[in-house]
Amino acid sequence: MKSEYASIMDKFVSAYGREAFDGFAHFAGMKGRQYDRQDRLRMMLVGRSTNGWTSVSEGLDSRLFGKKMEDIFLDKRHTSFDWIHNIPSRPGVFTNGEEYSLGRSDFWNYTGELWRQLNKRLNSPVIDLSKYDYRWFEFITWTNLYKVTEQGKTPGLRMTRLQLPECMEILKEEIDTWKPNLILIETDESWFSGFSPLFSSIEIVRNPVVKVLAKYRKTPVLVTIRPERQSREKFVNNILEILE
Repeated sequence: MKSEYASIMDKFVSAYGREAFDGFAHFAGMKGRQYDRQDRLRMMLVGRSTNGWTSVSEGLDSRLFGKKMEDIFLDKRHTSFDWIHNIPSRPGVFTNGEEYSLGRSDFWNYTGELWRQLNKRLNSPVIDLSKYDYRWFEFITWTNLYKVTEQGKTPGLRMTRLQLPECMEILKEEIDTWKPNLILIETDESWFSGFSPLFSSIEIVRNPVVKVLAKYRKTPVLVTIRPERQSREKFVNNILEILE
C-alpha cells in the first residue's frame, strides 16, 4: 500500500506541483472499533472520494508519505471514527475545521439505516447501539475508490485517470486486509467500472437502487446509485430485497 500512495504522490506532484499536492485531501480507509469482533455482519462501505480531508504530505518525500498513509490505514496514528463526535442536537460533526452532520448526509444516514436493519436480521442478539463505542459505524469499514482530490471537490477525469491503477491496488489490499462479508459500493456504476477488473461474476441488474451485482472471491458486492437519488426507505428496502 505504501508504494501505491508514494506513486500517487509522485504523479500528482509532477502533474500539479508540490504546493498543490500538499493542499489536496489525502484519504486512507478506516475500520470501526467493533468491526473485528463480528462474524455475521462485516460490511465494507465504499464511496467515490472524500470532498475534504486532512493533508499529510507537507515536509515528506513520496516514500515517507506512502509510509504515513499506510500507518493511518493500519490505525497507528489515530482511532478511525473518533473524528465523529456525539453532541445532543446532532449525530456527528466533522472535526477538521468544518462542521459536518452525519444526520444530514444521505450517504451516512441511509447506510446507517441499512446497517441497523441488517443488524436486526443477522446479529443474535441484536447489538445494542446506545453506548459511544457501539455507534453503528464502529461496526463497519469505510473507504473511497479514489484517495486524493482537491479539497471540497470530487476528482475530475484527469485526477481519476492519474491514480486509478494505484487506487485499484489499494482497494484490493483494503478488502484483503478487512475480509468483509458484504461490500457496498455507493458510487453509481460509472464510477465502479474502472475498478471492475478486481471483481468477478459481474451482473448488470435492473433495479431502482442496485445497479451491479458482483463478487470478490466469495464476498457479495453491490453497486448502488448515490443515496441522494432515492428516498431512504426505497434505498434501504431495495438493497434488502436484493440481499434476501
